Amino acid sequence: MNMSLLYRTDLLQLKYQALQRLAKREGIKANSRKDVLVDLLSRKYPDGIRRHSPSPQKTKKELSSPDLSPRPLKRQRTSPSPDANQSVRSWVQGVISAPASPTPSPGYPGPFRIPSPIPSPARIPNPIFSPAHLLGTIPGPHPDHTSPPPNVYSLKGARRVRRDLTELANESAVIHVDLRETEALLDHATNICKEVAHEVKGILARQRAMQTLYGMMKNDRTILDGTNLMDSPDREAWRAHAMEEDRLDQEHLIEQDERLYNEQVARTEAVDEADQSSAFSVPKRSPFSPGTGRFYTQPPPQKARMPTNLAPKNDLPRLDGHNARHEVHEGSAAVSIPFNPPGGGAGPNVGGSGGTFSFTRWPLLDAALTTVIGLGMVFGGGVAYVAWYKKRVLDKIEDAFAAGYDPALELATHQTKRAQDSDQDSGELQFDEEAPWTANMRRREQDTIDRIVQGQEPGHYFVLLGPKGSGKGTMIFESMITVQAEGVSMCDAHPDLEVFRLRLGKTLNFEFNEDSQTGLFQRRDPREGGPALDIERALNKLEKVALRSARKTGRPLVLIINNIHFFKNDDEGRNMILQLQQKAEAWAASGILTMVFSSDDFWPFHIMRKTASRMHVLSIYDLDTTESLHAATRMRLSSRRSTTTPEDLKEAVSLVGGRLSYLNRIAKAKDAMDMAQHLKDVEKAWLLSQIGLISDCDDDVMDEQKWSSCSWLLLQEFVKIQNEKDAAREAALAAGEKVEDSLELPVIPYWRCRQIMTRADFMEELDRINVIAIDIHHNVRPDSMLILHAAKEVVSEEDFQEVLDGVRDRIDEIESLHRTRELTFKDVNQGDRINVTVDKGGGNIIGGRIV
Repeated sequence: MNMSLLYRTDLLQLKYQALQRLAKREGIKANSRKDVLVDLLSRKYPDGIRRHSPSPQKTKKELSSPDLSPRPLKRQRTSPSPDANQSVRSWVQGVISAPASPTPSPGYPGPFRIPSPIPSPARIPNPIFSPAHLLGTIPGPHPDHTSPPPNVYSLKGARRVRRDLTELANESAVIHVDLRETEALLDHATNICKEVAHEVKGILARQRAMQTLYGMMKNDRTILDGTNLMDSPDREAWRAHAMEEDRLDQEHLIEQDERLYNEQVARTEAVDEADQSSAFSVPKRSPFSPGTGRFYTQPPPQKARMPTNLAPKNDLPRLDGHNARHEVHEGSAAVSIPFNPPGGGAGPNVGGSGGTFSFTRWPLLDAALTTVIGLGMVFGGGVAYVAWYKKRVLDKIEDAFAAGYDPALELATHQTKRAQDSDQDSGELQFDEEAPWTANMRRREQDTIDRIVQGQEPGHYFVLLGPKGSGKGTMIFESMITVQAEGVSMCDAHPDLEVFRLRLGKTLNFEFNEDSQTGLFQRRDPREGGPALDIERALNKLEKVALRSARKTGRPLVLIINNIHFFKNDDEGRNMILQLQQKAEAWAASGILTMVFSSDDFWPFHIMRKTASRMHVLSIYDLDTTESLHAATRMRLSSRRSTTTPEDLKEAVSLVGGRLSYLNRIAKAKDAMDMAQHLKDVEKAWLLSQIGLISDCDDDVMDEQKWSSCSWLLLQEFVKIQNEKDAAREAALAAGEKVEDSLELPVIPYWRCRQIMTRADFMEELDRINVIAIDIHHNVRPDSMLILHAAKEVVSEEDFQEVLDGVRDRIDEIESLHRTRELTFKDVNQGDRINVTVDKGGGNIIGGRIV
């Protein structure tokens, strides 16, 4: 082990100032704690750190500060070094008193280091330095400890040595005193902790004992006199004896008080006679006579002397522990107060009110008044809570229409980060649905929807009717973003009315009284009436908020019910639409709230049209050719896709049509034409899975094939109209006329579709599955251009007409078979003849002849 290096144990023994200097020397921040500096130095130098060498020139302050190296002597003394039998203090005093000498003592073994008061076995011994090294004349340790260099001993050096030794001795003495004082303080603190622990144990033991006794006294009140431990005859005898002793003690007290009273009266009369004044007189009556106010409500529970033959059968000590006669003589007998009911106002008694306040002198009346006051306070608090809760409900609903956060808008406008486009050679189709199409174009209907959402169209409610993906919801969200959803709230419909109830409550910030504490006092569940009743409660609260908001802002609130076609087309769903429509009619008439309904299907409009008086319908159609090309081009440029030729983009648009959802997909795909063909193939496969034809079908699927065959009859008519339009266009182009491409879908009136299909009830199902679309003018068209192209490919197949006719013939055969009745004759033998007669107008047919 290198003794010129410092290790972790040496660093821990250094003072903080020395450790700071060492850290500064090594380039470590020196304003940390001591343990942190030691860890940093040990980590940086795990094999030991070089000792701090003293600077050649030191100030007076630096000389008095501690150093890493052992404190050396400035010069050698002629006094010998301390041996084992000589104390450090005596040796230091001898060194100080000895005169300076130019020659060292022959027995001087080198500088002596005063041992540390705290033993450290792991302490590494420091190297021995010569006095010449201490005086700074030689840079390193002297090689010979017995022959110091000349001219190093002087009076100044002796003074330095004396001063250093004095400081060492003083420091050692202070350390010893501090250690002894610390040991004494530790011993004293240990004794105090032991005494406190002993006291705490005693207190806990007494507390447990008192709790046990209180429990026993609470459960058995006879434990105070110990009679519960006696037999019945002994108990009665004991009580009679105790009552007799109490009577004697009371008589003794009365006699003593009368004697004292008489003495006081005598002294008062003597004073009066001496003063010759009769202004003051004392009534001469016993203090225990009626009206004096001094009496006992009950004989005090006193411990009387008990005969030996009536003693309890065990030696348990009495809990009260007092001698009645002894306490009577001392005047310290306790007065036992009887039990009082709550509200009796009898003071701090068992079961009493705990105070001296009382309303009347009758405890029962006090109890009745206390009960009435308590119930009144409970009733008043309940009324105040209900009033606060109702106001809080209206405030929460009003907050739902405040500017800022809206749940539906937050979900719709939360966009993911745009992924970096990379040119990949994979054949997979890539999709990018980050930004809405509204960033690239603005539809004509957007202005109308903006006015509706901003509350500028009071007195009406609106229905947005259009096929799926035409842009109804996106335009609504765009208008809500413009006004920051101020005065607007949106809710999505659902087939299950319980789910719709929760969604409406979330939209309106209404809990349907489920968070009210008054439910603890109600017998019926608030939701027992069903979701329709809860929705009616929510709409009633909304009506109050709309009235309050209309007075403040002067414009109506807007409530949007999205996708009402999700309601079931049954009695429950139709009743819910009627319930919402009735509220919309009333609110539109008063101008406090405007409701907006959106639907992809036609049947909700057909139901609402029957009772509508203030309803306006806004039809949303697909884009025309010019708008579609413009939108696709803008969306493709904004999506940072590779540019494509206008012919390819035009061909892709002509395939998917003017539906915005499809245009968004082909514009953000890597190859627009491949995406368009992919969408058409998917649509065709889905169409065949829904209404595919089965040539030789069984009677179990006859109804399904009847619906499929009628559907293909309608689609075949659409294809026929589209082929005629294409033929006319080709003829015009061949004639040299300029004809623009059109994305307009073929249209057939509703009544004509009924004749083609021969079944009017099939129209609604086709509209529900998005095969056809019906507008407010009762015109029927294919749902999209993709559906038309998919149907055109199927109809153009060679055997399609044969398959369709075969399915229809098979359906007729099955229906004819179901209408055929078979007659079976039994017990007919060989040669028997059967005659069947059918009378149609009076004639008889016998044997095939009319008679």
